[in-house]
Amino acid sequence: MNPNKTEDFKLRDWQKIIINCINGHDDFVGSESFQSLSDYAINEASEVKVKFPKGYGNSTLTAYVCSNYPSLFIYLNSEHLKEIEQIQSEWGWTMNKNTTVLSVFELLYTMNHNASVRSQYYVTMDQMKSKFADKKVVIVDSVSKMPGGVEAIENVILTLAKGSTIFLG
Repeated sequence: MNPNKTEDFKLRDWQKIIINCINGHDDFVGSESFQSLSDYAINEASEVKVKFPKGYGNSTLTAYVCSNYPSLFIYLNSEHLKEIEQIQSEWGWTMNKNTTVLSVFELLYTMNHNASVRSQYYVTMDQMKSKFADKKVVIVDSVSKMPGGVEAIENVILTLAKGSTIFLG
């Protein structure tokens, strides 16, 4: 784990279950029963969805995961990203050097992009795949506030992810 973790921080029981899922993901998906499945099917079978109301620690868990694991954090907007960074600051954590942050709007734009339209925001699907590479965790916080809900982005995440997929909120 990351040495930035403060001594005072304690995970809630439900958060410990999520961390156990992250830590056990490779063993779970490496089992013989998963060998013939596609990446999508493996990710679908191992994804974690938690829907607790605000105040139950979803964002704190997101900040913790992004600090302690190489992660892809998909955030809603700049206020959401600032909230996660503020939580990290309060606990004395920093973003893991191998964590990437990705706006849900960049993900949606890439998914729905019309190839005939070029702009400064254009990212190819191959470039998007590289953002998912080498990430132990893909974590999406505040999914209930995402444009189109989790359904709008879930399929592409499950297709591209190579580690645990966690959907919170």
